[in-house]
Amino acid sequence: MRVTPLYQLNVLHDYFSDGRCKNVEVVPSRETARMLQQYGLFFRQVETTYHIVAKNDGNTPLFVEENLQTSLNFHLKINDPYFLNYTDLPLEISSNQVYYFSNLNAATSFLSKEEKANGQDQLAIKTKQFSYEVDAATHEGKQLQVKNQNGEVVDEYEIKAVQNHILVDLQHQAEGVYDIYIEEELKEKTIISNSATPTDFGFIQLELSTNTWSKERPIKQFIQFKNRATYWQYNIINTHDYQLGNFSVATAPTTIDFSALDSRTLPNGQEAMLLSSAQEIPLQERYTNTLKLNMNKIIGNQIHNIGSSIPLPYPDNKTIKPITQADNTTKIVSDIYVYL
Repeated sequence: MRVTPLYQLNVLHDYFSDGRCKNVEVVPSRETARMLQQYGLFFRQVETTYHIVAKNDGNTPLFVEENLQTSLNFHLKINDPYFLNYTDLPLEISSNQVYYFSNLNAATSFLSKEEKANGQDQLAIKTKQFSYEVDAATHEGKQLQVKNQNGEVVDEYEIKAVQNHILVDLQHQAEGVYDIYIEEELKEKTIISNSATPTDFGFIQLELSTNTWSKERPIKQFIQFKNRATYWQYNIINTHDYQLGNFSVATAPTTIDFSALDSRTLPNGQEAMLLSSAQEIPLQERYTNTLKLNMNKIIGNQIHNIGSSIPLPYPDNKTIKPITQADNTTKIVSDIYVYL
């Protein structure tokens, strides 16, 4: 079957060697799947690139005949439980929020607010019928309004005495983003969708029209994630019956400074010497830098050069953790254990 490419979405991630974000899935919402079928459009995935194409049989496509201008919505799913460990996003996200990506900002080809996704892209998500909490003592007699992204009121309710919740029913509205106002004061921006699931990571909203499709084919847009940088924390455990000391780390080709050693007691009761990077190091799928541990053997008052350095392992994405410091700031560390 011959097809005409209309739209192309690339999901990228700095962590991966080839720049393509693995372990992700983009799925059309139920409403969008029906619309694609209605207009003879097809949604295809090729690795981490997603395509919308039209059947090319020589006839004028239906979406051109009807001058289609619509919103196509997709659910972004992550199939890696450690995705946030190596992605520069908040480590936790509320159960009623997802990351929202949209092409409403026509000035850029990236669907996040900035070039790379960040915590500002989080947005609440609700089903089309939901209970909204209000303060009747403050808002009695005022109007709660729901507006679409064109600023049009699509539903409104009067807040009555001793009424602390309003059942908002948007079953007859298209899924997408809506604003909730009380007396012209914006209270919340939220995504409305009946096909979202608790495992959804993101919601993608594409505003597409016949006019935009006719200017450039295919339209190419991007979602890009940044890799997380962590402090690498080597826990050096000496299993020998002699003392080891004068530790240092040699790195090449890029120099990475490590802080002076400190000791700590591990949860299993073992004593470890702690060696931490002085700055954050970006996590990567594959590393080009090598790290080697240099040290001496100490017997009595004698210091002996061991003669060879030991290659240090790279961090495992499963072992990162936040640490609250004395000034109440938080730093993210990668714990690495080295047994000598």
